[in-house]
Amino acid sequence: MPRSLLGKIILNLSVITVLMLGLILVLLAQQFRMSAHVLVDRGLYDFAAQIGRSLHRRENGEVSVDLPPDIAASIEPDGPYGFTVNDIDGHVLARAPSTLTKALHPFRPHSESKIEYFQHVSDSEEESYYGATVQWQFGTQPVWIQVHTEAADEDHMDLIFETILRSSAWVVVPFFVLMAVANIIAIRHGLSPIRLASMQAAEIGPRSPGKRLPVEDMPTEVQPLVRAINAAFERMDRALENQRRFVSDLAHELLTPLAVIRAHIDTMEDQDAAAILRQDVTVISDVVTELLKLAELEATDQVPDQPVDLRAVCVSAISRLAPLGVSEGKEIALLGATTPVMVRGCERMLARAVGNLVKNALAHTPEGTTVEVRVAPEGTLATVQVMDRGPGVRPDIRDRIFERFWRGDDRHGPGAGLGLSIVKRIADIHGGRVTVGEAPGGGALFSLSLPRLQDPPAH
Repeated sequence: MPRSLLGKIILNLSVITVLMLGLILVLLAQQFRMSAHVLVDRGLYDFAAQIGRSLHRRENGEVSVDLPPDIAASIEPDGPYGFTVNDIDGHVLARAPSTLTKALHPFRPHSESKIEYFQHVSDSEEESYYGATVQWQFGTQPVWIQVHTEAADEDHMDLIFETILRSSAWVVVPFFVLMAVANIIAIRHGLSPIRLASMQAAEIGPRSPGKRLPVEDMPTEVQPLVRAINAAFERMDRALENQRRFVSDLAHELLTPLAVIRAHIDTMEDQDAAAILRQDVTVISDVVTELLKLAELEATDQVPDQPVDLRAVCVSAISRLAPLGVSEGKEIALLGATTPVMVRGCERMLARAVGNLVKNALAHTPEGTTVEVRVAPEGTLATVQVMDRGPGVRPDIRDRIFERFWRGDDRHGPGAGLGLSIVKRIADIHGGRVTVGEAPGGGALFSLSLPRLQDPPAH
């Protein structure tokens, strides 16, 4: 069975069409047989009436039949018909062919019916015919005209019907093919609102709160499902908003206690213990700061639209973090473009994104190595690549490292697993993307790609 709704509908319609075609053929065959019998009966009556109108009595009292030539040609032995004209006692007054010497079939002279049909089959089945007895008024004398023809052969009628079907197949088959194509087109057109809704649903996510699927354009049968999906989106939006508010409120509430703890640490007499505690408070403060930054970014809906030199942003980030690298025996190098690389966005956000990528590289590259930062235009994009010489990122976790609080195997290292998720959020806000791969020679290669602001034409 096909898994698609369109495939199931087409299959069901095809089966129904074939069944209906079979039923129509059966009904046509039955109707054909009935019509054939009716035509035979009518032909027998018309033939008997023609005989009755052609009756004449000769001067010697004998009865003769003067049939037109075309009617006479249809009488045996050359034609399929034969007849006898009988009086009330069953005596044959006229006949054709001459081999008929008695009434073809017993008849009832006093019957109220003016016409009766009969069928004769001999024991050997070599002689069989179908006929009719018609009461006719010949002058003042009633006579009974019996006409007969060869008995209707069912196999012969089936052959005729099959021949008719074959001769009309060139019309019937294309008709059903066209009907099937029309059904497919009509079904696809009817399902187009569902396909459009599926594309719109793919665009709905945490970054698009309030966006819903249209209900009015949906088929009536699908509207309850669409309403249920929209209700699920409503619940998801409320849950995400509550989560964001909780994270933001929690981070704000932690700032004051941390400041108080830091003040108490500064008054401790044991400076060695104070240094250790101060370092721990700094780590907690960094986590809280990252939470506040992330909450701020999550609440940002408007896309920043200011010209920003991405190379200058990289220079600023490297200058700010170079002392940290030197203190750990690591270097930071800026490569790539030597002229401005312009993008549209928020300089403060982009500086935070580049800074987080460089800090992440410094945290994983070994002592004595260099973190390379390369900025360059690439067609319609401006790309910042940050490469380290650390252990790299396994392919099976590359899609997860941008999730919030996800730290992989480095659960006991510094940081809270928020830096890369902040980078991804900033990239999303700017209509860009951030990816991770393997650096040439080993290590991780992070790429931040943003839509490039095209250079104005030179005058």
